[in-house]
Amino acid sequence: MNHHQGTERPTISYTLDGTLLLTRTGTDAVPYRSSPGCLVAIPGMLITADDENHGGDATLAAKNALLGMIEYIVGEHGYTRQRAYATCSVAVDLKVLELVDVPNFIVTAFLPLEIFV
Repeated sequence: MNHHQGTERPTISYTLDGTLLLTRTGTDAVPYRSSPGCLVAIPGMLITADDENHGGDATLAAKNALLGMIEYIVGEHGYTRQRAYATCSVAVDLKVLELVDVPNFIVTAFLPLEIFV
């Protein structure tokens, strides 16, 4: 398995009988659940809407993580965007991850799901 770093989009390739190249397309955030009912984590990349990589821009990564979390809350919990934004302001933790890949680190938004009970 090869993880191609430094490209505009993360890609993972596997060698089988031939080569299968999987590429993540679009800007839809994919929520990661650590365990059922515990928390949701949504990564924010350093990529603009125009697919430009702005390595080292923590503000852009945080913005993308929060926008992804707002989309998640609206889609999964039926909140308005304004209510989802307010929820993020008090309940979401932002953490810098993958710092080893500077300048292409990730900021991830973590949301405990207990707030929706």
